[in-house]
Amino acid sequence: MTYPLFTLHWLSSRDAYFHTIIETSAYADSRLVSEVTGLTDWQLVDLKHVDSAAHRRGTGVGNEQILNNIKALVDSSRKTRLVVRIPIVPGFNDSTENLQSTARFLTELRLTEVNLLPFHRIAESKYAQLGLEYAHADTRPPTGAEMAAHRQIFNDTGLDCYVGAETPL
Repeated sequence: MTYPLFTLHWLSSRDAYFHTIIETSAYADSRLVSEVTGLTDWQLVDLKHVDSAAHRRGTGVGNEQILNNIKALVDSSRKTRLVVRIPIVPGFNDSTENLQSTARFLTELRLTEVNLLPFHRIAESKYAQLGLEYAHADTRPPTGAEMAAHRQIFNDTGLDCYVGAETPL
């Protein structure tokens, strides 16, 4: 009887206790989103504005596909962690009305957590290097007090709300 010097075992990432995460705008065909997220344990989905017309003004596209994909992920038979992330851009999506509407949308889906990302100007130097105009040159990042007030809106609806990098992995 002979024995190999070693045995190679192929482990999937889940078998090896590695979690797979995707960060997405979810602005894609629903079948593709389902297929890709079916391979992940955790989805971080950006939602820039809950109102489609405002979303279109700010991003160039409506949000119907995004909202439908979020709903589909919630309704999926695969139980994974889904965290909706909202980049807070002053003057675009930081109104109390929009944040309350977003919180209602998330709680109606029975989601339990949300991540607010304060606007930053990190990309400004990249735009300058490329000779492009930075559309948010006059946009200031939200203050800590403003982010705390935004967080409270979501906490008041029962959502666990993380700001910035606070989301527990």
